[in-house]
Amino acid sequence: MAACETFNVVKDSIVSAAQADQILCYVKSMNDSFVGLRDANGDDIDLYDGQPHIFNMSFAADEGEYSEGPSKIKMQIAKDSAGNIVSFKMFMCSNDTGTNVQNEYTDQTINGSAFSMAAIGNFVSAQWSGSHQVVVTGTLDANGAFTEKTISMKNTGGATGDDSNTNWQEATLVQTPSAFTISGYQKGTYSNEGNIGSYEQKAYGEGEMLGDTSAVITNLAMGDGAVNVDLQYTWSNPLGSGTYDPSAEVFAWLGDTLAAVNPTSDSSFYAAAAAGTIPTAASSVSISFTAAQTWDCSDDEAVAVDLPEISGSEMDAACSQYGSMSRGWIDCYSTIQPEGE
Repeated sequence: MAACETFNVVKDSIVSAAQADQILCYVKSMNDSFVGLRDANGDDIDLYDGQPHIFNMSFAADEGEYSEGPSKIKMQIAKDSAGNIVSFKMFMCSNDTGTNVQNEYTDQTINGSAFSMAAIGNFVSAQWSGSHQVVVTGTLDANGAFTEKTISMKNTGGATGDDSNTNWQEATLVQTPSAFTISGYQKGTYSNEGNIGSYEQKAYGEGEMLGDTSAVITNLAMGDGAVNVDLQYTWSNPLGSGTYDPSAEVFAWLGDTLAAVNPTSDSSFYAAAAAGTIPTAASSVSISFTAAQTWDCSDDEAVAVDLPEISGSEMDAACSQYGSMSRGWIDCYSTIQPEGE
């Protein structure tokens, strides 16, 4: 169970950190769509000239990751003298309500060996709403591969109605080509047909990172590891109430079989996990665009250029090295717990 939950957070961190790379891959896959396009002055559009360009988007009704992508974007891409992309910035808007409203922002910069990336966004539907934020810093070697990177992320979400909940999460992953450390928490409240409660899960862990010699994100795997977990739950229903608050405990696993190490102290990662600092869970998390990350989607209508219809499935195929960038969360309890328990 500990390996599964740790995998969820590690995967989500790495997937979040790759957002800018995948969007840039999508842009490159669309190069033919930009050929022959002219701006409001009648000049040819050079997508990589370091200047902002604004486009109205239209996606084909297929099964692609972005078949319901942004309706309008503003992006700015700059290359160095060798033709390498060194900076990228994109503002994204959606018109789910009939009016273009900003819902995403992403930027990425490479300055020599220093790498930085930031992404922030939100979503709203009839019953669900939430926000996400990730900040990445790292160091690149002469071949452009990471020697180390730090991924810091936040998520908030909630649902209304008969089955309501509010939850938030923060985590920091430090990743090298062969190892990782993870520190973070998940916290929230829920209410469902007379059942109400809260939960708090905090952890610090270390482990092996496998397959990081390739830029293909789907080649990454989590190996052996251990995590120190501190849990707390409260519950209340018409039959009573209670609190579950055990002492923090270290769990360890083998990467090739996911089998638990027993005794846990036999794990080569036990001592590091036990000595690591379990973070304090915040009482709330706030995520919002900064002034530099904000764009009024109604601006610049006169200079927005209409792009030809885009196929999300074709973009996914062109950028398959990133795998599915969905944030599918494994339900570890249902997956691992024997049926009937």
